[in-house]
Amino acid sequence: MTHWHRKGFAHAGVLHLPPAIALLTICLAHAASWAQGKGRVERVTFFSQALGINKSVNVYLPPGYGAEGEYYPVVYLFRGHEREWVNRDEDASRRGRNIQDVADELYAKGLIGKMILVMPGLSSDDNTVPGLGVNFVQVAAAGGKSGIGSGRFEDFVVDDVIPYIDAHCRTLPSRTQRGVDGFSLGGYTAMLFITKHPELFCSAGAYDGTMMWLDLDDPRAAGPLDDGTWLGSSLFDPAFGRPRNVPVMLSYNPCNLVRDATPGRVALLSTCQFLIHSAGSERAGNLLRSQHMVDVLSSRGLENAFADIRLAANAEHNWWFADEHVRLTLPLHWQKFQNPTCTMPLRLLLPEPGSRVAGATTVIWSPGLLLSRAFTFLSFSGDEGQHWFPLATLTSPDTSFVWNTAEVADGTRYRLRVLLVADSLAGVASTQGRFTVDNPGNGRPDLVVLRPQEGEVLSGTQLLTWFADDAEGDSLAFSADYSSDDGEHWKPLFGWQQGVRSYLWQTPLFENSPRYRLLLRCSDGMVTVADTSSRFVVDNPRTALGQAVVRHVSGNGSGSVVVHVASPAEVRDATYRLTFREKPTRYDVWDAGSGTQLVADATELDGATEGPLFDGMRLVVADFARPEVNEDSTGWVIGGCTLFYRVYLPTVDLGSEVLAAVPWPADYAITLRSEVVDTSSGLWGAQPLPMRFTVQELGSGAAAEVVFNDQDANATISAGDELFLVARDEEGNPVLTWTITFSGMPGAVPPVPGDIFVLKTKKPFTSRDVFEFNPLRSGVAAADAMSGSGAPAVRVYPNPFNQTMTLTWTTPTVDAASVQVFDLRGRLVRTMRVAAQATGQRAVLWDGSDDGGWQLPSGVYIVRVQVGRTAQTHKVVLMR
Repeated sequence: MTHWHRKGFAHAGVLHLPPAIALLTICLAHAASWAQGKGRVERVTFFSQALGINKSVNVYLPPGYGAEGEYYPVVYLFRGHEREWVNRDEDASRRGRNIQDVADELYAKGLIGKMILVMPGLSSDDNTVPGLGVNFVQVAAAGGKSGIGSGRFEDFVVDDVIPYIDAHCRTLPSRTQRGVDGFSLGGYTAMLFITKHPELFCSAGAYDGTMMWLDLDDPRAAGPLDDGTWLGSSLFDPAFGRPRNVPVMLSYNPCNLVRDATPGRVALLSTCQFLIHSAGSERAGNLLRSQHMVDVLSSRGLENAFADIRLAANAEHNWWFADEHVRLTLPLHWQKFQNPTCTMPLRLLLPEPGSRVAGATTVIWSPGLLLSRAFTFLSFSGDEGQHWFPLATLTSPDTSFVWNTAEVADGTRYRLRVLLVADSLAGVASTQGRFTVDNPGNGRPDLVVLRPQEGEVLSGTQLLTWFADDAEGDSLAFSADYSSDDGEHWKPLFGWQQGVRSYLWQTPLFENSPRYRLLLRCSDGMVTVADTSSRFVVDNPRTALGQAVVRHVSGNGSGSVVVHVASPAEVRDATYRLTFREKPTRYDVWDAGSGTQLVADATELDGATEGPLFDGMRLVVADFARPEVNEDSTGWVIGGCTLFYRVYLPTVDLGSEVLAAVPWPADYAITLRSEVVDTSSGLWGAQPLPMRFTVQELGSGAAAEVVFNDQDANATISAGDELFLVARDEEGNPVLTWTITFSGMPGAVPPVPGDIFVLKTKKPFTSRDVFEFNPLRSGVAAADAMSGSGAPAVRVYPNPFNQTMTLTWTTPTVDAASVQVFDLRGRLVRTMRVAAQATGQRAVLWDGSDDGGWQLPSGVYIVRVQVGRTAQTHKVVLMR
């Protein structure tokens, strides 16, 4: 699902003007009047097919963005985390300035026109593992860091980010209107993309880029392959493996890419602009590496725009000078964009859309101009333009090429594209429809899921559709499975059916979930292929009885259980018992009276996906994967102490071994005393110390073991002290768990005797957790759930919604109405009341951005509308 966190982006499918016309529109509008005001930065989160995870991008939109008829060039800015270019406090040197201020200032001075700046996230979420714009060799070396996904960061930029920005922003989707720039490793990334993908960009800058040496051979050290930065640093283990995969590194080395470029590739690079700067010091070696890159470019006749690559004599490797570099390069990027080279009236004539080709096939194009010198780059796609592959590079002004189609697989979704570059002119053309390649032998059928689409919300009876065709015209059969947990578990939807192209799906019979996927299979009798849909949502109206209906009979699990009524007529007057099993955690549901098991081994524990159906009900269970600190309940609960605290899981190097702390499902209370009442533990070689406080495990009431790091040796808790909590496993062995570090500003109030600090955790369910509920003996909520016949017909729109949502209904009564909003854990987050009034249509506007002064997060919410004695519920999706 795509989340656009703020308004301002064009909708997907916007009609782009031809590049020459769009560029002329920009120039005329800009020359007539400089728009006043400032640009803005919007954060975009979307699902990356390449990485397999949600990933974020920051996008700077220029002043007056979105004006009718205006389309804009794009500069992609690289570093690591998406926040770095916009974070005013990324380092102390920045002095509160960021890239938004730089661009606004340049625009106000008339040094640049309106352009979009895109800052992709090319690192782990904690910014410790750089993505570099490469496809990782050894993803496991990232240590499971979030934000890495599959590690295919090159594919993420090329196949996900650029198409997404072109589809959702008012861009000029042309290489002549795209540039790249970067700082440090981001400078390397910019040079990588311009040298590896010059078909995508025409201008590239880099500030103090940590480039690779040609052939990885550092001239400052003896022997080959001696660059300790790229070959020695563990920072690059995920990208290039350990030991290093040198061939892969060379394929991602901008210096090698330039040196080994074919004449045609050099010709394309000659249409690009290079803007390489470096810091003034050789301290980190980046000055030498940047000059090395410039020298390699020069060896192929490609020049850097700056005669002296030193940004300034005092330039340092920090964000102030990175912003200064961009302040100088953005006007040069803009000037490059103002010289359109993609205005050639190029047409691709053969093969024609809908045609069938085989063997040697002639491809014909017409540039509409008489050319004496030209470079032509042909590429093909077997999936109607989603992915392109090089076919041929021609260094003469030919207008035809014989393509041996026997070298590609048979298929029905082929398209061709031609890029022609001649001096300052360029043209791009592609077939306007698909054609078929059918050579002797049996080929694979083509299959694409058309609906559901990514993020689509389905309810009621829905038509699932797909495209399927076979180059030989064979009859096709289809089957489908579905998953409600993002592909972790699959269940059959329908078996093999001959010749169908759609399926009528009764979604109310299935569990609600925001994590659905459809797996479709197709067979021509000899070959079976499959296609999986993007994630979508199934959301049918349910009555949520909430946590008040459910009793937590035993156990300490901190999750929640909500009962959804899917079929009121099937609900029985019975007591139900919910129990859990561990490793991995799953749950069972029992009829407590008869002992009959109704649900076995349910794995839906994400708090959003409904579990299996039983007696007209489904459960929504929210569990914690592992113990977490409960921030809302942790802190000083008695006394006036103002010391700060931090609770974390440390890794302690003892020399002989390394202790890795384990999250422990327990709560603790630290009580300050006036005298020494305990002694800390001497485990792992620590020195036992006197303590004028107790550490007690809540629940059991037992004294907890603790290793005390008493910085000021006063036997009590002060700023700088650390408490390492110790638990015991089932065999009695000590286990290092949570650590609490205390700190404070000068003048902070220390704790005094009688003060209490509490650490509370959110605990996963275990086999000791048992819940019980009776849906027909649960008060008003259950009564309302069973009284659906008189409920008003409520319409909710839009759904999903970004900020505001409207609920309307028509009622024949004059009763007052109440609208309540719950999260999926059954917590009430908003109440809106409608006074009694004349019969007819009622309406309520819910603003999801204004809820008691705090903004609700993206997610699924339950809206309950009660009119008189009747009620109705709806699930709604809030997307930032």
